[in-house]
Parts: sequence; structure tokens; C-alpha cells
Amino acid sequence: MVGISQARGKRSSRMDCSLAFNSKRYFSHYCTNDLIFLIIAQMTWVNSSWGGFRNFNPWHFGIIASIGISMILLTMIIKLKWQFRLIIGLAILIIHPFLLNIQYDAENIWQQVLMQTFVVAGKFNKYPVLPWFALSILGSVMATGWLSVWKTDNKRIVMSLIIAATAFILAIVVRMGRGYGNISPFSDFGSYSFFLDQKYPPSLFMNLWFFATVVLGVSLFIAIGKVAPKLLVVFSIPGKVPLFFYGMHLAIMGIFIKRMDLFYREGEVFASLIGVVVILAVMLPLCKWFYGVKRRSDNYFISMI
Repeated sequence: MVGISQARGKRSSRMDCSLAFNSKRYFSHYCTNDLIFLIIAQMTWVNSSWGGFRNFNPWHFGIIASIGISMILLTMIIKLKWQFRLIIGLAILIIHPFLLNIQYDAENIWQQVLMQTFVVAGKFNKYPVLPWFALSILGSVMATGWLSVWKTDNKRIVMSLIIAATAFILAIVVRMGRGYGNISPFSDFGSYSFFLDQKYPPSLFMNLWFFATVVLGVSLFIAIGKVAPKLLVVFSIPGKVPLFFYGMHLAIMGIFIKRMDLFYREGEVFASLIGVVVILAVMLPLCKWFYGVKRRSDNYFISMI
């Protein structure tokens, strides 16, 4: 969202991006390359780095690969009007809880790969594609609003808050039903267990809550960009090289936390927040350095990171 403010006045850049976005063949080709690269990155670097490079474990299809699959699927419907994309995204979220009841043989390799790639979570993949594809569709709908429909920051903020509030309310309604769309039980409304529904695979409650939180966060970034844009610099630096940030911070955490057993699964929320600050302090100069490398380099693989 830092880019929303920075993009104003850059007419030629917007025209170039618009032409590229509206070229279905170009967009599909771009996303296909990203898909292949993300799957390779997941099964090589990401899988190994999270364990501190103790083992090479390519037989795992994680979040980066799932995002890659979601991207390629999104190219098939990206030209549709936002209303149709919204219906498709919501339909997938609504249907997914029913698909979780499908029985399959986890020892059968093809059944395992098919079900755990798209529907359920397991050893092969904890991030099934279908709910993430639905969220990517909803993200594309929100992008239409942020970048095209809502012309002012005030409008973007107001509409984002309304949509986030609606999603939060729907999530609470689903959770309070204690049935459809829930996976883990909870004690009372507002309790710790109320917010801790299952993530692998995500329940409908979790998907709605996550979507609402992201939209709320974007509205916050837009608001900060209006009143104190310099505060966003700390986020804009890793935002220029997000895959580098993701891969490197996993490697650092994997080596120091998992391999060296430094504070592994110790502390609670406050300790986690301290960890966020520490990893940002480490990663910001690294991201700034790599962004410079990326700008100067013509290497195809560096451009993908």
C-alpha cells in the first residue's frame, strides 16, 4: 500500500503496468514462471532452511508452492469482473469445509498428493491450495477496489474498514455456531481458545478472520501513509524484495533457533514481538543491500527473488 501513494503522478508506469496486466498471455506466462520458481524455491531452499539446513527435504509442498499454484489458477479468472471473482472466491470458502470430510488413504501416494495439495493438511503439505486460492481471489477483488474503484485514500480506508468489519462479524457468527466452519472447539466467546481454531488446514472461521485482519492492516497502512509516510519506510524496504526477506529470515531463524536451539518454542506473545523486532533489525540492511543488487543485475534468477 506504500505503492498507492508513490504511484500517483507516474503516468507512464501505470500505463505500462496496465498494458502488462491486461495482456492475458503475458500475465499467464509471468505467473507460470513464478509458479515453477516458487515450487523449486519451496522444495529446496525453504524446506531445508527451516530446519537449519540439517536435511534436504524436497518432498514437502508448503506455503510458497501453494501461493504459486494459486497464482497460476488466478490467471484463469483474472479477466472476469470483480463481482464474478468475488462469487467464485466465496463459493470456494463455503464449499471447502465440506471437502474436509472426504475420506482418503494417506498411504496411497497419489491420494495423499491430490488431497493434501488441494484440500487437507498433512505431512506432504500443510497449506492446501483451495483456501489459499480463494483468499488470493478475494485479494484480487480488494486490489480492484484499492487501485481502480476507490479514487481517494479516504474512500479506500472507509471501504476497507467496512469490509473488514463485515468479515470479522461473519467469522464470529461462524465460530459461535460451533459446527460448520469450525474445526477446533472453544470454551467461551472471547476466550483464548475462541481465536485458536485450526490453521492446518484452515477452517472457514480462520480464513474469514485472516482476510479481515489483512484488510484491516492494509487500511492502517494507507492511513499511516497519509499522515506519516516516512514511518512506512521500514516496511517498504523488505516489501521491495519479499521473497528474499522470506527465504533469508527462515534461514536465519532455522540456524539460530532450530539448529542451535536458541529460544525454540520459549516465551509467549511478548517474546514473539521481541523476536519480530530483532529479525526486522537484522533483515532491513540485508534487504536494502539485495535490492541494490537486484536493481543493478540483469540475472534472470535474481530478478525472480
